[in-house]
Amino acid sequence: MRRLLKEKSKAGNAVPSDSLVGLSKSAKKNAKRKEKKKQHKEVGGTDECEEVKSAMGELSLKEDQRSDVGDASSDSSTNPGIAKRIRTLKKKLRDIAALEARKNAGEQLDPDQMKKIERRQELEDELEDAESSLTFFRPDKNNVMTASSGRMVSSALLFLSNPGTFQQAKTALANLQTSLVYCQPTSTALLTSVPTLYSLVDALWCRSLDVRILLGPIKTGKPLESLSGQPVRWILTESTPTEKSDDVVKAEAKLTLGFLSKDEPCEVVRIPRGSGPSSSPHPYLQPELPARFPHVVMGGTFDRLHNGHKVLLSEALVRTGNKLTIGITDGPMLVKKTLFPLIEPVDDRIAKLVEFLNDVDPTVKPNVVPITDPVGPSGEDPSMELIVVSSETERGADVVNASRASMGLPALQVYIVTMIPDKNRAANSPEEEKVSSSTGRIRLLGTLLKPPNPGVVERPYVIGLTGSMGSGKSSVSRRLQGLGAAIVDCDRLAHAAYSPGTECLQAVVREFGSEILDSDGSINRRILGGIVFSDPDGLSRLTDIVWPEVTRLAKAQIEKSESDVVVLDAAVLLEAEWDKLCHEVWVTMLPEEQCIARIMERDNITETEAKDRLDAQLTDQERMEKAHVALCTQWEEAFTQQQCEKAWTLLQERIRKSPGSQAATAPQTPHLI
Repeated sequence: MRRLLKEKSKAGNAVPSDSLVGLSKSAKKNAKRKEKKKQHKEVGGTDECEEVKSAMGELSLKEDQRSDVGDASSDSSTNPGIAKRIRTLKKKLRDIAALEARKNAGEQLDPDQMKKIERRQELEDELEDAESSLTFFRPDKNNVMTASSGRMVSSALLFLSNPGTFQQAKTALANLQTSLVYCQPTSTALLTSVPTLYSLVDALWCRSLDVRILLGPIKTGKPLESLSGQPVRWILTESTPTEKSDDVVKAEAKLTLGFLSKDEPCEVVRIPRGSGPSSSPHPYLQPELPARFPHVVMGGTFDRLHNGHKVLLSEALVRTGNKLTIGITDGPMLVKKTLFPLIEPVDDRIAKLVEFLNDVDPTVKPNVVPITDPVGPSGEDPSMELIVVSSETERGADVVNASRASMGLPALQVYIVTMIPDKNRAANSPEEEKVSSSTGRIRLLGTLLKPPNPGVVERPYVIGLTGSMGSGKSSVSRRLQGLGAAIVDCDRLAHAAYSPGTECLQAVVREFGSEILDSDGSINRRILGGIVFSDPDGLSRLTDIVWPEVTRLAKAQIEKSESDVVVLDAAVLLEAEWDKLCHEVWVTMLPEEQCIARIMERDNITETEAKDRLDAQLTDQERMEKAHVALCTQWEEAFTQQQCEKAWTLLQERIRKSPGSQAATAPQTPHLI
């Protein structure tokens, strides 16, 4: 990969911190124990080999103790109440991390928010106690949770001697069914080839695998005191038993992960040696660490961290001596991004980013702040010296330096990181050629974003389909009908609700006047729409009359359906609270400017009228808060069909797996209720 450093690099000294502030109890104990060893060595004590032997002595007790404690702890290790409490604590700590980031950015927090921050140590201690009850899992049940995801995962430590190790580890990791892998490079040369390593991960391994290449231990020579996904359950090594026994491998792991204790049942997994010895040259390896700068800055959206992000962040970390400031785009900076309603909330993105940074390199102090303009704090902070950008955002560095020049500040040196090509890009799709968050969001289309609603009658399985005007909801409805779903069209039910001769029509006329009627006594929807969409209260006055009757009609249609899947097609599904009738909510979305163009062409109205109608509805972001599945009609019709087929196939799998379901697996005859 080609990198470019503008201006002459200026070395900065790393500033390691020995502070115990913010560490958990076990981390503090480990730090104190390490300090004693250090002092003993300075007085003429042990060398590294003796330290490994000492660690081996502790670890050798583990096998004897495991049989005594394993059965006693098995009940607590599978206790769902403990797992739920851990999830709650992780969520609270994630929220606190986001609050701290906002505070560091200069935001004034209210007293309640400050009290939450003050409880951090208390929650960390409680989390440590809760996780300790999960310590003695058997290897096939070694589940832990990451703070960022809140989901149960298993973790492993992979000793990385050369890039070929990744290929050899692929099968072993698949067999372990692990979701979180910490990779420890065994040489500085590998540390400087992080982009290559993450590129291999993205090309060779499952995209859902969370890989974190640890930079801290090799930068400082000191072990890590904590990891968000601890404890580590598997240690993967290329060493043969003859070269290194399990105890030696575990002892070496303890020199990387200082928090490992003799009570943690780590299992050593042997993998074939990667192609070429660790000392063999590699085109991307460099013999020395790059120059480091005291204060480095970078920016980005960082939506759902992927390997491209990890390359960018790692390249910044290896060049950071003390402080790394990261601006996280928010607000108006998101609107033009692909499928921006699917972008995670900024507080969640900040929390996950801080977790990753603390895992990978705790020697660097992260300062992660939301930004709503392209410059952010980089335009006014005189302590910053280097800005790290991607080959795609290089122009952003020029904007920053122009802003600094206007403030009389020196220009930042610029380091450019080449993007990772996406080897998994689907043909004939709008996915990007590089690994990107946009492609990640495109791949979310048609997938289940959260569990179905509980408490809904088992049969039929009801999908609530909604979306803004012009978003392609009707097109998606027809495609689902073609795949076998029965359709309950709430727009048609609304017409039936206030058809001539009904009490509902008479109530609408009393409310809005007889001028809304055509000569045949039916309601002129164009005239009525012009009234309700231009009057802030007009729409609610109409819905108060019509929605209760539509609800009654919809329930009747669903109850008499003989289909296994019913789609409740309603533009106002959420506003009318008809989602309470549904197992899942599927949302169609489209950029606003495209919706306006479609509405103008379809209804022969002005741009202002079309925008007024959209403004009277929920936004896509508001709909996505309730969405289980997202679909987008922005691209070619063939891709819309692919999304619908993908969503339908996954839905059928969920129905088959649901308790007590008698849903047919064969395609059904489509029909309209």
